[in-house]
Amino acid sequence: MFRRLLSLGIAVALTAGGCSQSDDAGTEETTSTTITAATTSITVTEATTADPGGPWELLYISDSFGRGVAERYGGIAEEVLGMSVNVHANVRDRLQAKSVLASLRDEASSPLADLVRDAEIIVVGPVGPTGNGGFPDWGTCMVASTAQRTPPKTYTEDDWSQYGETLDDLFGEIWHLREGNPTVLRAVTFPMPTISGWRAAGIESECKIAIESMMAAFTDAAEANGATVVSLLDLFNGPEHDEDPSEKGWIGTDRKHMSDAGMDAIADALAATGFVPGTQP
Repeated sequence: MFRRLLSLGIAVALTAGGCSQSDDAGTEETTSTTITAATTSITVTEATTADPGGPWELLYISDSFGRGVAERYGGIAEEVLGMSVNVHANVRDRLQAKSVLASLRDEASSPLADLVRDAEIIVVGPVGPTGNGGFPDWGTCMVASTAQRTPPKTYTEDDWSQYGETLDDLFGEIWHLREGNPTVLRAVTFPMPTISGWRAAGIESECKIAIESMMAAFTDAAEANGATVVSLLDLFNGPEHDEDPSEKGWIGTDRKHMSDAGMDAIADALAATGFVPGTQP
């Protein structure tokens, strides 16, 4: 549907929350923006590049929540930019921020570092904290089971300080590898795919607080490093984060990953942020 709406501008069911980002032609100033769910019309302008003929490289770094999104997003980018876009999907189950950072720092042998050097468009996330030590209740909250179980502790953003520091280093390493080259840098948060399961299990409130506080740390680190954040909490779970995205048809049969419609929704949300490159703050 999104592709059928493409011309010089794109109408989508999204709006930018927080600070705004200028899309005037030639603008390369980076400001912090979080994309949330509302209704507006966003015009995507022609991106500036030293090589307007392309092709551009698109790198998508995500855990399994990002599966299938990179190809959809890349197809939209091609139509908007009017050039070929080569898509590289680095999508792994339970991908952790710490392992991504280690790969980026392993410049001598890491293909991921080479991909970052070459990519004009980079998407990071969702990526989780450092193993179950960073989120001991991961198995409690990130499963679709409706079985009664002990709720997690009440998390605060302070509990994610190490996660936030790792993410800050991760985004900083991306800019280091980009060597000052303008980059379309985007970050995607975790959604909450299993709210109805949480309710049945009696853990909704605690798991909601855990994910919200974790994603607050993610958002702070991303925005501090000049990335535009697409909030899947807002897009999938609504402004109060109490909507079950499975009722929208956005969750697959496993009740924890995206359906095709969910993948399309994320790709459209990313495209709605535009394709004007920014530089390191």
